[in-house]
Amino acid sequence: MWVYRNNMISRRYRYRLLGKINRDRRAVQSTRRIPCGFFAQSGLEWRSYNFFAFPAQRHSIITMMWYKPGARGRRRLVSICLAAWAALAGLAALNGWLRMVRFENVGVRYGVGPEILRDINLHIEPGSFHFLTGASGAGKSSLLKLMYLGLFPTRGNMEVFGKNIGRARRQDLPALRRRIGVVFQDFRLLKNLSVFDNVALPLRLAGEDEKRTRNNVSELLDWVGLGARLADGPDTLSGGEQQRVAIARAVISKPSLLLADEPTGNVDDRIAYRLVHLFEELHRSGTAVVVATHNDALVRRFSHPVLALNDSVLQASPPPTATGNGPRDAIREGTRTAMSARKVK
Repeated sequence: MWVYRNNMISRRYRYRLLGKINRDRRAVQSTRRIPCGFFAQSGLEWRSYNFFAFPAQRHSIITMMWYKPGARGRRRLVSICLAAWAALAGLAALNGWLRMVRFENVGVRYGVGPEILRDINLHIEPGSFHFLTGASGAGKSSLLKLMYLGLFPTRGNMEVFGKNIGRARRQDLPALRRRIGVVFQDFRLLKNLSVFDNVALPLRLAGEDEKRTRNNVSELLDWVGLGARLADGPDTLSGGEQQRVAIARAVISKPSLLLADEPTGNVDDRIAYRLVHLFEELHRSGTAVVVATHNDALVRRFSHPVLALNDSVLQASPPPTATGNGPRDAIREGTRTAMSARKVK
């Protein structure tokens, strides 16, 4: 039994306890401290004899309670609790990875007008590819804004990377946005910057090393076929070339989700097929892609699931049967030939 006198432990047990603390202190001093991983970065050290090496203060009530009889089982219990907490954190991260974007009965309205999006139920899985179709003014851009957190719903439940946006703190949103790449309909390239600087801008804002940034940007622009236009301004490029610069800027930071708003609206069919082929290459690398378009012929060319907006309601449909693969294969073969020739040079 423990006997307390004036909020202190009885002298007999206190002397026995202090002797144990002194022995443990000598054991700590004699053990080799091995800095590793998280502990080295956070200033903590792994002690081989005990994970919980609290400072042995002679008159610390907390230390006395920690080392009193039965504390070994208590330390083991705390270790199990921490392991369970780490496992739950891992499951939460996995859940966020599996549930990339999820909408449940989401509605959006501007002001007091009618809802432009009603009862939206949507689930975007990692590594998926979707076409978003609908007439002009159907709300495709508003739905994409919801996905990249440029707009918030007026009702319903919305999750992005496992994070409930309605309950998320304001300071948590930038980290979520950095995992999303956006290709805008009007490109939004900075006219006073070169092609290289436009693509390198996200990496520089994130504080990446300049040498690594130059290597990554040059390699990506070579991949999209603009390796010879690094120093040119956006005004000197054609519409298709500006679109490819916008795509390169959106994917340079390796996003988990890529959203493209009418990327083929200002180019001819040949360039449109090539742009969709670029999106497919990104999709094969593990990026989830959502392409908004009103070009039904383009959707029929490629066999991917379709999300259709009709009367402010989203309807999902299975992938259509791909037709007319001749131009698609020809463009793909031409792209491979051009890239091979560029590598030979």
